[in-house]
Amino acid sequence: MLNLEWKVNPFQPSKTLGTDQLYVVLYDVEKDTFITFAQLAVRSALKALVDLPEVYAGDNVHVWIFFVSADGKLTSESDYLGLYRVLA
Repeated sequence: MLNLEWKVNPFQPSKTLGTDQLYVVLYDVEKDTFITFAQLAVRSALKALVDLPEVYAGDNVHVWIFFVSADGKLTSESDYLGLYRVLA
């Protein structure tokens, strides 16, 4: 599992809403593949759990997140969270 938590930034642009959907993108270094998790949580939830497939156990993955408006018309900039080893 990948446990994500975030805070609401009081200085965010007015276009961000609590209903924005969280997306997560992982790049598996060993397998040279990307995996995307769509609409995991809404921004106002302030947390999400990503259930990673067992095939990634022991691999190193780069992690990015971004938000998309509920209507799909606006997308935030992505944030790079770093490189992590997936535990078995």
